[in-house]
Amino acid sequence: MKKSVIQSIALFSLLLPVCLNAQILSSNGGTIFISNGGELFCNGGVEFNNNSAITNNGQLRTTKNSTIILAGTLSNNSTSNISGSGDYYV
Repeated sequence: MKKSVIQSIALFSLLLPVCLNAQILSSNGGTIFISNGGELFCNGGVEFNNNSAITNNGQLRTTKNSTIILAGTLSNNSTSNISGSGDYYV
């Protein structure tokens, strides 16, 4: 009984939407996955380098509503891989 309750809570928590906001997003070799209906919003710049793997099936938005130097930019290093059927708003 206790095990099924824990599994139900774990499954439910995976289905909850998560809202993340950032000034600068820098993926230094990390893996980022944006699922269908998901949105990554960055009020600054986005930079992928050092073999980062990005799969976007939702929306990736970056704006220049910031005072940083490279606000509103998306930079991809030649060793990083961007894939997926999502939308990009730069």
